[in-house]
Amino acid sequence: MVQIVEARERTSLRSRADLATAQRIVVKVGTSTVSRPDGSVSLGRIGHIVEQLSELHLAGRDVMLVSSGAVGVGRGKLRKQQLFSRSVQSSIGGGPLEPPSVNACAAAGQSGVMGLYEQLFGQYDVLCAQVLVSPADFHQEAKVDQLKHSLLWLLSHQTIPVLNENDAISSHRSATPSDKQPAFSDNDGLAAVLAQLLNADVLLLLSDVEGIYRCMPKPGERPDIIDVYSPKTSVIQIGSKSAAGRGGMGAKIEASLRAIESGVGCVVIASGYLPNSVERVMAGDSVGTMIVLDSSTPAAPGSEHPSPALNPLATAQPPTHPLTLKANASKNVVAPAAPPPTPAT
Repeated sequence: MVQIVEARERTSLRSRADLATAQRIVVKVGTSTVSRPDGSVSLGRIGHIVEQLSELHLAGRDVMLVSSGAVGVGRGKLRKQQLFSRSVQSSIGGGPLEPPSVNACAAAGQSGVMGLYEQLFGQYDVLCAQVLVSPADFHQEAKVDQLKHSLLWLLSHQTIPVLNENDAISSHRSATPSDKQPAFSDNDGLAAVLAQLLNADVLLLLSDVEGIYRCMPKPGERPDIIDVYSPKTSVIQIGSKSAAGRGGMGAKIEASLRAIESGVGCVVIASGYLPNSVERVMAGDSVGTMIVLDSSTPAAPGSEHPSPALNPLATAQPPTHPLTLKANASKNVVAPAAPPPTPAT
């Protein structure tokens, strides 16, 4: 195997304006962004995101995409298959259909999602490549080295890697040794691990919300979005996660803090529903929430606070800035663990 040795330094990111100079970007799109409520793909949103990523790529930036959606798409396909294949006798009897497993849904949906990405990127003469990983892969040094080598080779040959967890075989209960927690438990965590592994400047998490809210808005009320979030200075409230995905805002913040503690330049959480959200974030516009360790001094490259929990080969340890979730009626109050502020009840 030809060894690829990369000598690059992260772009110094001290403010939103510096995002315009970022060279390597990891973008994660969630299930709620790429899917419709019935599980089918949202062609409009995916097409618009692909267009923006293609523009970044054609401008000379390194782009990696972590995409959810395979399970939702596969569930819809298998449901139709069950209805078509059910025998006449069982149809007359009206017996309930056995719901397909998550693993089976992922297997049925992954090829369709990747085929769509290949067609859409192809409209801009951009080549993409599928990479599937599981949490257990990141606890084996040889596999981590091979993954990094493959991704760097693809980036050096003007190809956009499209990554997803290999849900067809993944099992978060038994995928890793008992003395280690999984390297990630959802695609937010996977994106954070990849951003650290590939020395990324920016991790952009696209969701169905516009950023981190200071508190849950009332019906019809415009949310108060935090422009720059730091666990040292911010106290926020979050509601329940979307029905489609596996993570949630708490998981996004956890993954974000681990990423910037490991040296990733910055993390931005923004809406995948807003027009030109990727383009505007990378131009330095005030879109979504920029996450840093200290709001007075945004995270610098080569942070001196490495996170062992993010290192896929290290024994799991708590992150430096863990989040404490406290039950509060139907929502959670998210606050720094130390010193914990007293949440309103």
